[in-house]
Amino acid sequence: MKMSKLSMAIGSVLALAATMDGVAHADMVPGVNMNAQDIVNAVNGSNGGTGYQFNVIASTTGTGFYPEINGGIVNLTATGDAINREAYHPYYAPADTPRFTTMQLGTGLRIADYSFNSWKSVRGVANLDYNAAEGTTSTSAGTALNLGAAYLYKVFATTDADTLPHGDHVAAWNDIAARELVTGAVRFLMGEVTSMNLSANVTGWHITVDIDWDTNPYLQMLLGINADQSYWESAYNPNAYYDEIGDYSIFVMNGTLDGYGGGYDFLYMTPITNKSVVPEPASLSVLALGGLMLLRRRTALK
Repeated sequence: MKMSKLSMAIGSVLALAATMDGVAHADMVPGVNMNAQDIVNAVNGSNGGTGYQFNVIASTTGTGFYPEINGGIVNLTATGDAINREAYHPYYAPADTPRFTTMQLGTGLRIADYSFNSWKSVRGVANLDYNAAEGTTSTSAGTALNLGAAYLYKVFATTDADTLPHGDHVAAWNDIAARELVTGAVRFLMGEVTSMNLSANVTGWHITVDIDWDTNPYLQMLLGINADQSYWESAYNPNAYYDEIGDYSIFVMNGTLDGYGGGYDFLYMTPITNKSVVPEPASLSVLALGGLMLLRRRTALK
């Protein structure tokens, strides 16, 4: 069946409207583009197109004796190009050391566990995941990063742990507890855990605490900003600007490690200084309709 140019144009406009937001997102500031694809291209195209190259080691506390019990906090030491460490608070890291502290997602082998490779460094390579059509960044298992997890990682990466909530369990070890609690909250939001081991200032290595919206201080922090849980559980778009996150874009890094099977996912954040203004959806619709009117006029003149 033949379709007129006008019908095809109308169909294109309807398709544009239908695909403009195919994934449920939280509220974004309209008209701002964070140029996410440029960031992805820079990182994934580095080191001869292999992506970000790094060494990974088990992350220990400031005393150097106890590992992060939950295996969530990971130090990545750059062995190649295209890592922007300026966005990260350098936990126990010398200023001249090109590494950043990140969080591991997923339910597989915990890279930061003290038993991992006897604390020896392991080489790896990673790429930023980004689906420009859907506006999402996802784990190797296909779980899209949500706004709550992205926001809490931004808080973790830019704030001294001593000033973060740590609960009532370990007042003497507040920085360790803060890191464990925020990591647990992120992994809870990603559907990975419902409880965690917390370093305890009592006899024994740890205590087990549940993670839920009523008790975790970081989930409570989210509800203090917006009481709607579904807001925080909705997909985060690294190409969009959110008032809560500000001038940062956050991505999931899909990595592999030499000698270890499976995928290893981490979080990556970079400051954005070259945002661009884009037409709002309403403006796009007006532009599209203007194109239709021009097409009708040109058709009538033939």
